[in-house]
Amino acid sequence: MEQKVEWQDFYLQIRSDFAQRCAKLEACLEEVRNQNIALRKDNAALRKDNAALRKDNVALKTEVQSLKEKLNTNSSNSSKPPSQDPHRDKKQKKKRGRRRGGQPGHAGKNRTPYPPEKVTQTIQHAPPHCPHCGNNDLKIFKVVESFQTVEIPKPLPIVTQHERVRCHCQECGRASNGQFPAGLSKKLLGPRAMALFAILIAKLHSGRRDAKDLMEEYFGIKFSLGLTSSITNVVGASLEEGWKAARDAIHVSPIVHGDETSWFENHKLKWLWHASAPEAALFQILGSRSGKSAQEVLGDQAGRLLISDRFSAYTWFVQRQYCWAHLKRDFAKMAERCGNGKMIGRLLGGLTKQVFVLWNKYLKGQWNLKKCKRRMSPLRKAVRESLELGMEIGDPKTAATCKHLLKGEAHLWSFLEKEGIEPTNNEAERGLRPAVIWRKISLGTHSEGGMRFVERILTIMATLKKQKRGLWTYLEQAVSCELQGQTAPALFLTPHGG
Repeated sequence: MEQKVEWQDFYLQIRSDFAQRCAKLEACLEEVRNQNIALRKDNAALRKDNAALRKDNVALKTEVQSLKEKLNTNSSNSSKPPSQDPHRDKKQKKKRGRRRGGQPGHAGKNRTPYPPEKVTQTIQHAPPHCPHCGNNDLKIFKVVESFQTVEIPKPLPIVTQHERVRCHCQECGRASNGQFPAGLSKKLLGPRAMALFAILIAKLHSGRRDAKDLMEEYFGIKFSLGLTSSITNVVGASLEEGWKAARDAIHVSPIVHGDETSWFENHKLKWLWHASAPEAALFQILGSRSGKSAQEVLGDQAGRLLISDRFSAYTWFVQRQYCWAHLKRDFAKMAERCGNGKMIGRLLGGLTKQVFVLWNKYLKGQWNLKKCKRRMSPLRKAVRESLELGMEIGDPKTAATCKHLLKGEAHLWSFLEKEGIEPTNNEAERGLRPAVIWRKISLGTHSEGGMRFVERILTIMATLKKQKRGLWTYLEQAVSCELQGQTAPALFLTPHGG
């Protein structure tokens, strides 16, 4: 009986210990469960933070890549001029193993003497006496050597005083006053002086004060600085008809180049538009860089072709030729990116070089246009395949550029379809350089009259240069007609510039 009681006590003891241990285990399990829930919450928060960090990392990488592109922007991968390239290193030219100067066998060039009717003065240099016997009685019979020197005459201003006088009649004794003739200008400066001042500031990019000082020092013509605005207004008004004639010629030209650059009018941003054709050029300052402004400058696009960059303001022009010089810089920028865009940029850059190599053969007369087009057929296919590849594996910027070029693929090869179409827009870019230099020196204009003067004289200068005609003569004639109220001289020798 006692043994039975002992086993019962032992059983109860074990049962009690087991219950205590189960309670402890249950408490530990509850604690583990709570910790697991907390860890799950922490893990979810960390995953959320990790996703945000990854997103920020992608954004920062994109921003760093964009900043690197801006930092590495230069004349080879953008429209920046070489003068703005940072840390420019002069390229070491390969030595060709020959001396400087004219090479053996080259065609010589000698100074052409002025004809006798152009010689103002002749000075003969004879020996003072006979070196053999000392006799002073010498007779010239031959010129053994001669050369010519040219000097600028000392300029003197032609000052004309106009007087309106009172006269008495010898018959009736009555007095009468004379009248100035119609069209006689009372301006201080004459047409030739105004034309010179306009050339100094527009073509030679002198400041107005410097141009005024130069005319005072070298020509003895004194006038106030305030009169310079009156001069430019008169010159600008005299060129209005010539500017309109150039605009009309641009609007009917079958092939035209277009470009634009910034301009400032009283510190407000404007845009200086430029259009160029074989015998005419046009400059026009407008308030926007929109397609509407481009239409105003270029005229109706029907049956005409535009050579330009890929700027969106020109998309309304149906027939276009993209500038391959711009594309070359775009592809160079691609090649400086990371990832697959680098490979696509290098591939397209190499194909661009081949395009120019084949085109130069046409320019040198080695091929006709038909043969040039046939030889470029494999290149056209390679360019298309490269652009398609860039859309698939390139970074977003590269893919967007490739997509845009594929959409306008026909505009890449218009120069192979018709004579007279160039693959680059260098014509318009070269035409804009004088205007850009003038803008940087003058910082723009300050009035409506100043803008009209700028766009008109730039138009006249560029158009006369294409026709190989003198600027000073035309300006003098135009200003003279303006002062006398007469019709301005014709800008074109043939209707519409050709």
